[in-house]
Amino acid sequence: MLDGVDLELVPGRVHALLGENGAGKSTLIKLLSGVLQPDEGTIELDGEHATLNSPAQALHRGIATLYQELSIVPGLTVAENIYLGRPSPRRRGLGLIDFGELDRRATALLDRLGQRLDVSRDAARLTPVGMTMTAIARALSSQATVLVLDEPTAALTDAETRQLFDVVRRLTSEGVAVLYVSHRLEEVFALADDYTVLRNGHRVQHGQIAETTMSEIVAAMIGRQLDTLFPTRPEVADSPGTTVLDVQSLSGTRAADVDLQVAPGEIVGIAGLAGSGRSEVLRIVAGAQRATSGRMVVHGRRHRPRSVADGQRAGVGYLPQERRTDGLTPDSIERNINLTSLDRLTRGRVLTSTKRSNAHATQSADRIGVRRRSIHQPVFTLSGGNQQKVVLAKVLATNPTLLLLDEPTRGVDVATKSEIYHLIRERAAAGVAALVVSSELPELLGLCDRIAVMHQGNLVGWFDPRTTTEHELLLACYRTADEHRETDDIG
Repeated sequence: MLDGVDLELVPGRVHALLGENGAGKSTLIKLLSGVLQPDEGTIELDGEHATLNSPAQALHRGIATLYQELSIVPGLTVAENIYLGRPSPRRRGLGLIDFGELDRRATALLDRLGQRLDVSRDAARLTPVGMTMTAIARALSSQATVLVLDEPTAALTDAETRQLFDVVRRLTSEGVAVLYVSHRLEEVFALADDYTVLRNGHRVQHGQIAETTMSEIVAAMIGRQLDTLFPTRPEVADSPGTTVLDVQSLSGTRAADVDLQVAPGEIVGIAGLAGSGRSEVLRIVAGAQRATSGRMVVHGRRHRPRSVADGQRAGVGYLPQERRTDGLTPDSIERNINLTSLDRLTRGRVLTSTKRSNAHATQSADRIGVRRRSIHQPVFTLSGGNQQKVVLAKVLATNPTLLLLDEPTRGVDVATKSEIYHLIRERAAAGVAALVVSSELPELLGLCDRIAVMHQGNLVGWFDPRTTTEHELLLACYRTADEHRETDDIG
């Protein structure tokens, strides 16, 4: 919901749209992209009133929107995805698509972005940044003058994010106006010129990025000063003693001979580039993927899960990286949260009490602060951050003794990030072991007790976050020769 929001996008400038999950950012984007129509107020383009009754109409008027879940069609080539829904070049006299010309035009658009992609390859084989560049090229094919980017770096590495920033700067140098939505304030201060903060559907602050600070923006977003982003980390124990998780020589498709242990009450992070094997380790322990070799022990018992349900019965709670495809079903909030608790809420296959089921889901949602109209609201009508909270609520509802968290704060605002960090630390204080994968190195450094770094499937070093810098971790992730530091004394 929005109430009297003003927003001005200027050619050649990046305008950051900021706010907590549920603040109204998604609604504003949908209004600009023609998905929704305003009850009051107007939208103007080049000084003229614009009626945007559909996404196609918005695109025709020069407004292109790239959502966090990119609409890349597998099975079609990069070129075909770029011109999807657009008139394709035809062979003269035959009426057939001229695929050679299509490839040439697509290549020219990518050249404009400084990108070199094989436009004839299946788009499903692209890296996340390749898919993002394909989507941006599609926007350029429609002569877009306004580009809306909704959490564009959520699935990108640091290097890929810098690559995206270079492309955005190229576009603004050509006069394109960019609306940039992100919860990563470091990115906003590195890229944006202007900003608008929404809170509860209202514009509460706006101006130029150079004239504000992160603290001021956070205070505007949440309506108060954020005392501490990360919870206090306890002192390191002299000896971890018993372990909740013991992994020996674990191998999979990417991971190779990985050894790691997690003690009760310990939060262990795993850093690494996309494809390093970091997420695969979590999938194997969770039961979402089978190991090719190695040994796993959970609470002193051999762990050989054949499914996530098997892992759950062993006390393992797993939050997957891709919430829409792996973490949620197209159903209500209540049914999504209760999926992991059916053994307690049903007898056989019959729900014993609707009232009890609703109360269980409501309590789980309230504990993690899911913003909603109703517990029966379709989960995909929530903002991305609130969808993430639903997945986490579903995982925590099982009261796991081992938490496996893959990108736990992806698409989540800064205040909710802090809440999640404190929640994880509270669980750790109660004896729960946690294994956390994150692309955000400051997150690992602020939250974890130890950090393992993976590179090309191998665990290449252990780091103490109390004495390690972000730069040192990044060098280890890239495995820069003679520049990474391994500290066996804490591993």
